[in-house]
Amino acid sequence: MDSLFSIPLLFSISLCLLIFLLLKPKTNHSKSSLRFPPGPRPLPFVGNIHNLIGSLPHCTLQKLSRQYGPFMLLQLGESPTIIVSSPDAAREIMKTHDVNFATRPISTTVGIFTFGGMGTIFPPYGEYWRQMRKICVLELLSNRRVQSFRSIREGEVGNLIQYLNSCASHRVPVNISKRLASMANDIIMRSIVGSKSKNQDVFLRDLDATVKLSGFNLVNMFPSSRLARLVSNAVKKTERTQLSRVSFSDEVIKEHRERKIATGEGEMEDMLSTLLRLHDENTVTNSLDMVSVKAVVLDLFGAGSETSSTTLEWSCPSS
Repeated sequence: MDSLFSIPLLFSISLCLLIFLLLKPKTNHSKSSLRFPPGPRPLPFVGNIHNLIGSLPHCTLQKLSRQYGPFMLLQLGESPTIIVSSPDAAREIMKTHDVNFATRPISTTVGIFTFGGMGTIFPPYGEYWRQMRKICVLELLSNRRVQSFRSIREGEVGNLIQYLNSCASHRVPVNISKRLASMANDIIMRSIVGSKSKNQDVFLRDLDATVKLSGFNLVNMFPSSRLARLVSNAVKKTERTQLSRVSFSDEVIKEHRERKIATGEGEMEDMLSTLLRLHDENTVTNSLDMVSVKAVVLDLFGAGSETSSTTLEWSCPSS
């Protein structure tokens, strides 16, 4: 795993800190009445970023949680972040108080990637959130729908096993991370749009960029700082990547419509067919515009491909 914070990023943070301290106006610091969980003492401006420096941040968080408990507060730049690290604590958030935590904070780059909080992952709690949840539970991810894609999963796993057997018999080295990512992407693509992608390399490249740009960078940790935007090129990279992602989704939707016209409607309905059907119906109780269709498709592509390949890779023995 690469280091969480690179030398250029740390230098940029140090530069921002120096200028901030020189220009910061004097303010009246009154104590807040809010009660926050315990956590390591933050430094001025940067907060607890220094606590996470290193190549294994998940191990660092584990050590900190042993010291401060299952609910821990870290200040990452301007963003107060609660770290939950026990099953009981997670249950309180994900089940007991799930509605209170349904609205997720949207960082600068995530806002760009999600069309301002549309799709299935980051919409704020409300009518649109309920509509997306209903579509996911009843239409896209029901038990019946997931089971209908069993043959796709089995077929792609079989293809991977055949490939690995062939490489083993010829003593050819295999980049297992790349092959798992490719297999996961093929499964997701066939489940969502009914066919494999002709531009898989472009999609995987954009997916990798999306994951990296959605994480730690200056504009996400200091969203109100104009200086952070000047020093960091994260926003420009995010906008460029999002243009490529939208172009990819437009192409996928266009090819899907053309294929449906050519082959008819007799084939099994994939996820994109369902979304386009809901979009075309456009009823009072179920209105889905095309931006939402693209947002959901990109969410499914990204969440299904990246998390699946990462989980499979971590489950493989290291030796």
